[in-house]
Amino acid sequence: MRIVIRQVGCFINKNLKWFVIFLVLILNILMVELWKFSNSPGQFKGDTIRSEVLFDNSLVVRLGVDGQELKILTKEYSSVIPGIIFLFLDSKTGGIINTLSVENYNIGPPKFRIAKGNKHDWFVVTRIDSSGTGYIRYIDDWYVMEIFGNIKKVLSYPSDGSSTYSGSFATYVENENYPNDSAIDIKFVVKNCVSEKDSCSKLSKVAHYFWDNKSGVFMFDQNKSDISEQQINSLLSN
Repeated sequence: MRIVIRQVGCFINKNLKWFVIFLVLILNILMVELWKFSNSPGQFKGDTIRSEVLFDNSLVVRLGVDGQELKILTKEYSSVIPGIIFLFLDSKTGGIINTLSVENYNIGPPKFRIAKGNKHDWFVVTRIDSSGTGYIRYIDDWYVMEIFGNIKKVLSYPSDGSSTYSGSFATYVENENYPNDSAIDIKFVVKNCVSEKDSCSKLSKVAHYFWDNKSGVFMFDQNKSDISEQQINSLLSN
């Protein structure tokens, strides 16, 4: 028996990183299932309220493509890989519709915001795409809820980044103040520098994305953009 215990201990020590990741995944699954039970239709009202105590913040947005309002609860977790669990509830009944877990390597949980639309809103999550010494690059993922409750990613692009050796870039949603559900214009402002002491060149390019009804996602439109999709994807890429 002691030999078996010793062998198990040696195995865990050699694979400690993957063992911890496995435990974290199991814990997250158990937590989500617990929240699903607490918020399932037909449970006592107190059970719905009890689940909200487990979360840090809440907000109500029109995330459904049909304009349906959802209540979003958030819970940050910090273990081997930091992240956030988002719980999407029916704003009227409090019943769970779906969940979304987003991890962020190396630097704390991801950030999120709401992009206002005309008939509905978008849920935007900013996460780290890659990082290293003197270098970091972020990605913006846009989500919306389909009619049957599926939380779908409809747009993704590099949104921010900086490098000690090659400069930086940032993005701005040009038409966010006058929302148009059928199109989005993203301005990419790129700053090229050899070093911090040298002078830098700066240029701005706009990418146009249009809503494709057939696929239910935003598509890149080269004809209405002055930057190519390849140039976008190569911004500070490794």
